[in-house]
Amino acid sequence: MTAQLDIEALAIELSVGALLTMMSIAGYRGGFWLLCIPCGLVAAGCFFSVINSAFRYIADKIANKSATRSTDKYQ
Repeated sequence: MTAQLDIEALAIELSVGALLTMMSIAGYRGGFWLLCIPCGLVAAGCFFSVINSAFRYIADKIANKSATRSTDKYQ
């Protein structure tokens, strides 16, 4: 199975993560812990999802490239 990089999903998750990060920082500065903590956790989840998707895409491309080279040797 090959991983596909969905640019639209990555852009949405990055923008949601950025908005939640700003809300979390504002909650921290204002002392609103019930705003800061949940927004920070969800923002961290969004950023982790983006990093994980990009890493899986790159790892899959590298694996496909090395698999193609190894099959070319035997033909």
